[in-house]
Amino acid sequence: MRVSVSLLLVWALSAVKMSSNRAFNAAAVLTAGQVAGQALSFLRNMLLARYLTKADFGLAATFAISMAMLELVGRMALGQQVVQARDGGDDAFQRNAQVFQLAAGVTSALLLFLASGVLAEMLGVPEQAWAFGLLALVPLCLGLENLDTYRFQRELQFKPRVLCEFVPQFLVTLAIWPLLVWLGDYRVVLWVIIGKSVLSVLMTHLLAKRSYRLAWDRSISRKIVAFSWPMVINGFLIFASQQADQLMVGSQYSMEQLASYAIPVSIVMVPWILFAQVVGPVSMSVLSSVQERKEEFMDKCRQTVDFSVVATVIVTLPLIVSGEQIVVTVFGGRYAGSSELMAIMATASALRFLRVAPTTAAMALGDTKNLMWANVARSSSLLLVLGVIAIRGSIEWVAACAVVGEAVALVVSFMLMSSKHPFSAHLILRPCVYLSSCVLVGWLILRLGAAELGTSISAMTSGLVVCLAACVGMGLFPELRLQVLQRWRTSFAR
Repeated sequence: MRVSVSLLLVWALSAVKMSSNRAFNAAAVLTAGQVAGQALSFLRNMLLARYLTKADFGLAATFAISMAMLELVGRMALGQQVVQARDGGDDAFQRNAQVFQLAAGVTSALLLFLASGVLAEMLGVPEQAWAFGLLALVPLCLGLENLDTYRFQRELQFKPRVLCEFVPQFLVTLAIWPLLVWLGDYRVVLWVIIGKSVLSVLMTHLLAKRSYRLAWDRSISRKIVAFSWPMVINGFLIFASQQADQLMVGSQYSMEQLASYAIPVSIVMVPWILFAQVVGPVSMSVLSSVQERKEEFMDKCRQTVDFSVVATVIVTLPLIVSGEQIVVTVFGGRYAGSSELMAIMATASALRFLRVAPTTAAMALGDTKNLMWANVARSSSLLLVLGVIAIRGSIEWVAACAVVGEAVALVVSFMLMSSKHPFSAHLILRPCVYLSSCVLVGWLILRLGAAELGTSISAMTSGLVVCLAACVGMGLFPELRLQVLQRWRTSFAR
């Protein structure tokens, strides 16, 4: 993880040659904040998995799934549009965006409240309908968010957004142990989710320079709708591709099996969230700033692809080789036997990592349909999931469907980017061969008995494999190697 964070900083430094120090400092702040926030989230999950029963932990997992299914606020990507649009920094634009933010929050809250009984019945826990209904407070709170903190990202100022994420994470983590002692069941997760959403919204208002105001302008609203409608569809597609399988496992199998399935998901999502929330905002700002200069834009795209694939390998290989040891060490022996499930999910995650480059490049050009169509392709794997469930296949086979879906989505994303924008398909040939080879090596080591190794030996094996893979990557991508060496020399010179 330390190596991957270093690579994030190196990439951010090299992304904008004319303002390298500012880019590096922005990436450093964003990376530190995301690492700290995800560490706190991971700590909470570890405590919950160890102290709640598997059934309670499985039920708690359905809360986040239910919100993701009916939540519209984040799907409109209004904060991203404040960053991307040429007039996104204008006060009038921000006020109009906040009208849409509030409308989406109210709509999401109503949908979740009205569907709470159906969700509880579908998951086989009708007596918990009240808990699903109470979750409607979360999107309602998020609808009141002040978008001014996103405006700072236009100038690569990420500290306000980092604080909006970190402070609530820290406070609810402090509360987790008293809540476990007091309640001792799934209700702990319910109050943590609600508490974090309330604190997050309060932080956006405390850190904003512009007061929260609403306004309506027809021309601005048309721009917002044009950008946002593919993102709304894409949000539902992301749910279908990344969380609907958990919903199906919970409704068709048992809460205990859902817990066993959700644990690997929570692990592979940590590096994915770090990657997407650091690389996404930084690369979005960088690529948006050169969107009208085709040669420079292409150069930045190539840097993003090369960085993405090496970082992907660095964070994915340990999950494939040492997945069993990670699960048991962090979440306890009751979740043993997860090595193959972890490896499958890590493989799917690797393909998703690589897709960040074309989708971010497309969004920097104002094209939100690339992500939408890629996730349409990704959602096709649900048909495979339904087939596996119909024959009562194992949850490993359910997870394997995601690998197929991610592979198809990656191909679709790159094909669309190559056909509509100045993005040459040959840029991905070498990265894809490199990624495939490294993943296959990881699977080979797993098949040779990596899951049976002790924790220390497994960690050393993973470290050795990652170092070798990183060295190969530096050899295959000379520009990235030069950037790493330049960064090291600069650091030592200081």
